[in-house]
Amino acid sequence: MIEKLGEEKIQLGLDVNVQNLEAEKMRKGKNKAEEDLDCL
Repeated sequence: MIEKLGEEKIQLGLDVNVQNLEAEKMRKGKNKAEEDLDCL
């Protein structure tokens, strides 16, 4: 039971990391798009 809980916590942690990476990519992509607009 305790081991299972640990695994779930790790899984949740990984999910959060993935979400943070996605958010980071979105932010960078948005900044890049805005820079491209400025160049026009």
